[in-house]
Amino acid sequence: MAVVKLFAQLREMAGRGEVRVEASTVDEAVSAVAAEAGEAFKTLLPHCRIWLDGEPCSGSDQVGADTEIAILPPVSGG
Repeated sequence: MAVVKLFAQLREMAGRGEVRVEASTVDEAVSAVAAEAGEAFKTLLPHCRIWLDGEPCSGSDQVGADTEIAILPPVSGG
């Protein structure tokens, strides 16, 4: 199973910082998490960066059993 790591407000919305999912692509993994996390999570996703095993990725990238996907929300501050 792939591990999806969530940070900041995404973690709060999902109620946990890590979710294990069965998926064959990054898009499938992210969609599985979003389906559980709710509408606010889904609304924020287009503004997030998604990394696969520490590298920027696309939604069609393949996911393996030991894959780590990180979803990083937008950051503001100064």
